[in-house]
Amino acid sequence: MSYSTGRADAADREALITLGESVHASFATHRRFDHWFHRHPTGEVHIATVLDEAGRIVGASWVFPLPIRYRNERRVLAQVGELVVHPDHRGGFAYALLARQVNRIASEVAPAHISIVSDATFERHRQARPKSVGTMPWLTRIVDAEGWARAYAGRRGWPSAAVALGALAKGFAPIRRRPRSASLRLATGVDALRGHDPEGAGHEAGLAAIDADPDYLWWRFGPDTGRDYQYLAGESPNGERGLVVYRLTQEGKAFVCFLDCPSTRLAATLLAVIEEQLIGMGGQMLSALVPHQPHITDAFRQRGFLANPARRWRRLEGLWPASLPISIVRHDALPPGLADAQSWAPGLAVHETI
Repeated sequence: MSYSTGRADAADREALITLGESVHASFATHRRFDHWFHRHPTGEVHIATVLDEAGRIVGASWVFPLPIRYRNERRVLAQVGELVVHPDHRGGFAYALLARQVNRIASEVAPAHISIVSDATFERHRQARPKSVGTMPWLTRIVDAEGWARAYAGRRGWPSAAVALGALAKGFAPIRRRPRSASLRLATGVDALRGHDPEGAGHEAGLAAIDADPDYLWWRFGPDTGRDYQYLAGESPNGERGLVVYRLTQEGKAFVCFLDCPSTRLAATLLAVIEEQLIGMGGQMLSALVPHQPHITDAFRQRGFLANPARRWRRLEGLWPASLPISIVRHDALPPGLADAQSWAPGLAVHETI
């Protein structure tokens, strides 16, 4: 079958929603579609498409404006979204054509764009000759080792081993208690998201970060996204403020999507609160992509997060890959730090593919 590429416009709204329904995408309702593609606070969202011989849209991806700040200067780059292809057209050239089209559009609308690349598409993406490809490590903490081991044994059909495995896991990985911070003020729900001040969270000099103003955070993580985000904000007596956005997934897992914190202690405390909430809901595992910020890395280490195992050990089930490639494709002249994946401290907001 032959395909052609294009750009979506307002007349393609219903066709794109139908495509989203075929793959259970986050934009598979009218309300969510309008949120993602018509309410971006920074600029226009561009949608790349692949069409079959009859002119039907069978694949789509998109380019979102990505506001960042670097050395006290605000810039707008772009983030490429996931590649969505109808199940009947997978395994052919549709993916390759879509990747080429969305990269072409991104090069036209921004001086550089960022892509999150899966293991399966890493080599294909390298053929686009990105200026910089770096990685962010996946870290995971099994917050309830006993519960995780019992559930794992149950899914494997080993009822007789469930109790023994649970007891063994509990001995190796006891639940860690929250750091002492009795005077920390906590807030949850959408008020925590609305009330976050990124200036109060602070960032290390010389690192590029998401310019997470309240409007952008609301667009990225608010209730209209179609995802069940949870919000936790904390403020210390000395005025330090931090925000964590996380999302519950299937089978007792949670994923940290955004973390904006100025200190190791505050970040570790907020992670501990999430762990306690996760345990209270019967959850067992918390994972995150960790940016290149030493104080954030130290917070995860304090809480007992470990790097995920190599690919051959991932059969333990439920673990994300050991790291995820972050590609920065540079089109025009940029400061060196913006074209080096190791110089990014984006608070994780860039790392969950839309």
